[in-house]
Amino acid sequence: MRLISVESDELTIGEPLPWALYDHQRQLIMDQGEVINSVSRLRSILEAGAMREPTPPPSPSPVAASNSFQAVPNNIPNSFQAAPKPPASAPSLEEAPKGSDGTFTFLDMKLRIGDRIQLQLPASMGSERHVVKLIGYVENASVLVTPPMVGSMSLPVRASDKIVARVFTSQTAFAFDSTIERVCKIPYDYLHLLYPTVVQGAIVRSAPRIKTRIITSISKSSASAGEEKLSGVIVNISAQGALICMRQVLAIHSQPIIVSFRINLHEVATDLNIKAVIRNVQTDENKDDSDPMKYQHGVQFLGMLPTDNMILQSLIYQQMVEQPHNLM
Repeated sequence: MRLISVESDELTIGEPLPWALYDHQRQLIMDQGEVINSVSRLRSILEAGAMREPTPPPSPSPVAASNSFQAVPNNIPNSFQAAPKPPASAPSLEEAPKGSDGTFTFLDMKLRIGDRIQLQLPASMGSERHVVKLIGYVENASVLVTPPMVGSMSLPVRASDKIVARVFTSQTAFAFDSTIERVCKIPYDYLHLLYPTVVQGAIVRSAPRIKTRIITSISKSSASAGEEKLSGVIVNISAQGALICMRQVLAIHSQPIIVSFRINLHEVATDLNIKAVIRNVQTDENKDDSDPMKYQHGVQFLGMLPTDNMILQSLIYQQMVEQPHNLM
């Protein structure tokens, strides 16, 4: 039996193992289906250099024939094709296949029914962007969205109005030009947008990011034991970095710091001390100097230990499953 090493990102606390784990003497550590139920257990498995059997390649399966129009919810007319919605328990992190020129197709955005789209209306209606929701689409023909609203009133958009649509997923920002082809009032208010032939996009994050509110302390990596630490709030985090809000600006741009914080993962508290570097600082001029959210510091994590990386990955996965609205 040939064994391969288990990578840290293949293990998740609280999830059943998809395969058995062995040590270097081929002795069983944990059987398939068992659950790693603590951070200390995860650390011991990684330190033991756990190994597993290779996953066999999937057998080919015939491609099912599909009709021109997919099944739709009952409250949408049968002539409309609903955008397919994957199970909520298994959100996709797969990046859309980016072309060399930064262009995508509508399907590359992997939109689901109910996803939010920002519409920028004609200049005569102001510069504000209005959020609408995707109802469905007819491929290569039309995109169906709810009407832009102000309060409880629909804005008076018209057929032939030119608009710009913007969509932001966890990792990619998309935009496309379109035209309102039809404004419908029956059986409910909705719009037909011209199906885009080209979508512009850019990968803006290399890792999914979640909203948080975690108290943290920051110190210089070379600080002495008695040096004062500064406090802040981590308002969002990924496995590669975080956004930290503070009352003051950290005047150590591009210099190493230590970010210390505690997270609760499956009811287990874990303290993390991660080396990082400040990449950018932004100021919210609408907040006064005593506001802890006034100065926003974007930090990148450096040289993380495999166990720390695995803990953060598990935290993000847990939030995506249990509180998907926190995914940014």
